[in-house]
Amino acid sequence: MRRALIGAVCIGLAVAGLAACADLLGFERLEASAPAPEAGAPEGGGADAGVDADDPRCAEIGLPPLPDAGSGGGSEYWFATSLVDFGLSDDAGVTGGLTEQTGLNVDRRCTTSAATSSCVFPPNAVPESYQLDKGAVGVDNASYRLLQSLSGIGTDRPFAPSNINSRLRQGKFNLVFRLSAYNDTPNDRDVTVNYFPAVGIADRDGGPPAFNRTDEWLLDDTRGPGKFDGLSIYQDINAYVTNGTLVARFPRLPVSLDVSDDQGRLTIWLSDVVIVGTIRKGDGGVPVIERAIAAGRWGAEDFLREVGTLTTGGFRVCDSPPIFDSLIKTTFCPALDLRTSSSEDNTGKPCDAISAVLVFQAYNVDEQSRYVTVDAGPNPCLKADLTCPTAVDAGAD
Repeated sequence: MRRALIGAVCIGLAVAGLAACADLLGFERLEASAPAPEAGAPEGGGADAGVDADDPRCAEIGLPPLPDAGSGGGSEYWFATSLVDFGLSDDAGVTGGLTEQTGLNVDRRCTTSAATSSCVFPPNAVPESYQLDKGAVGVDNASYRLLQSLSGIGTDRPFAPSNINSRLRQGKFNLVFRLSAYNDTPNDRDVTVNYFPAVGIADRDGGPPAFNRTDEWLLDDTRGPGKFDGLSIYQDINAYVTNGTLVARFPRLPVSLDVSDDQGRLTIWLSDVVIVGTIRKGDGGVPVIERAIAAGRWGAEDFLREVGTLTTGGFRVCDSPPIFDSLIKTTFCPALDLRTSSSEDNTGKPCDAISAVLVFQAYNVDEQSRYVTVDAGPNPCLKADLTCPTAVDAGAD
């Protein structure tokens, strides 16, 4: 009864009353404008003072170069993540953490103004918070402040950092990688990286993962594997290692999170993903990934479809226009800073994705070979409008 009453109140609210609706449903931090910059961060969060959009570094993603020598290895290693950091907490635990200046030059542009962007800014854009590059030359990381604004969404606050890593420590999900054809040196021009979303830990008598080589993760048979064990549909056969830094690239990658016992799985779909990770020798001489940055493009349609499936106050987000259209969209859509596909950069099209960055660390596990099929069923938000308004819609030139 109380939930129905809250829903009726929200549906009856005009735009001026949306803040009250947000408070009722737990959207404590959901707001159209971004939070104030962190202490010590460059004021406005834009590109470094004096950076010229014609600087040759602006045409580079910011990756270590392919090494001059080294290949032909035959070693294989499996890794499972022990921590995931979306930059929502200073104490997430990943070595070096994630700040607003963490990331890569995803669109190979130094966006210092609307004129230097690789896409057309959305209406009501907030350039200083989202569209302008962050700190180092060309770094794209609009998701840093966006996820801070959205960290209170949903009954179970799935974007809250404590929830994400708590569920990972319970063994509810993981991100699993297989590195193969590696020569065990700091430089290898030719390695292969396979990625597998994991839906949980294999039975440990009800206990959590041990976070050592004995952990056996259940790989998602619907989203990860290829035709053979150990091969995934998410694969880079042209990955490499330079001075101990692993570089791998994927056209599209799902980061599937288990956020609560009551909510469904939440998948962050990233396009044009680049992973740059530091490899070091761990216990027993086997490698671990000490710190890795994953940077990509989070398309508006993917974001709205997944976030719309969350429930808050007893209501599915995409089924409630006052929440979905007037709260979620008015927060997310002004943050768009990229095209979903790099092939459409610099084509004069409106921005339809945000730059997203996460940092993780991973430990060595024995070969993973257990697959499970997860039937998520049809997405309940298929009839929802999963688009953002563009400058063209608003009548701009």
